[in-house]
Amino acid sequence: MKKILLDSNSYFRLADNLYPLLSRVFGKANKYKLTILGGTVHEYYYQTRLQSKFDWVEHDRHKEDRNKNKLRINSPDIKNHVDDTKQIMMETNLDLELGCSWFDIECLATAYELDIQLVTDDADLLILAEEFQVHCFSTLELLKKMLDEEDIGMKNIQATVLMWDYLDDFPKNFENDFRTLFNEEPRRH
Repeated sequence: MKKILLDSNSYFRLADNLYPLLSRVFGKANKYKLTILGGTVHEYYYQTRLQSKFDWVEHDRHKEDRNKNKLRINSPDIKNHVDDTKQIMMETNLDLELGCSWFDIECLATAYELDIQLVTDDADLLILAEEFQVHCFSTLELLKKMLDEEDIGMKNIQATVLMWDYLDDFPKNFENDFRTLFNEEPRRH
């Protein structure tokens, strides 16, 4: 089973509409499992904007889904490698004058060390990922993969897009990427 790591923004954009997001396994030929790091909702507690947009985060069903499906690294050696890689990536982040947060870099370092895919819509993080050759894809590309694997349908995708519209929380290049990936127009309120 291949794990796919979600950054905070991708998790927030998907978890309520596609519940249970993290408990599902999908895929026909290859099996995929979405996962998050333990600190994914940390910034939620310090930003009232996130708390008002994503009030569902505190619902018991979402807490349970997160708690049961966090990515756990048990090997001290791998933990040390992730920590070392974070330091190097943070230095590169500063050298390139990017705005990646420490947690974004932790997600990227984890994906790098575990050789798993990372889902992010963060432009700076994508630049940093390219520097380290970490395979990333966007939230919309994840939705397309889930559609292609028959885990969700266009109805689920359009409902998710309607929520993004309501929250005014679209990924960069949303309109063009949506049309390219799904060959139809996104629904709006």
